[in-house]
Amino acid sequence: MNLIDRNKLKPLYVWAERHTASGNVCKLVVEVADIEKLPTIDAVPVIRCEDCRYWYNDEYETEGYCDLTQYFHMTAMDFCSRGKRKDEID
Repeated sequence: MNLIDRNKLKPLYVWAERHTASGNVCKLVVEVADIEKLPTIDAVPVIRCEDCRYWYNDEYETEGYCDLTQYFHMTAMDFCSRGKRKDEID
């Protein structure tokens, strides 16, 4: 899957008007060749700490510890690109 920059697609919008019995309906038209020319976004999948197998915290604490990075004071919504999901099989 390739993610594209939506803002670079906006200048390529062409609105085609179609008339129906209920009134005018606008439809977005973009050439497929134009979409394929767009630059892709450099995205990296991340795992939130709360979903990571290396995350440890007390159920009453808002902060925890990452056994992979050796960092304390991580929150459940922090993330990194090196984590592994708890349910992921090696």
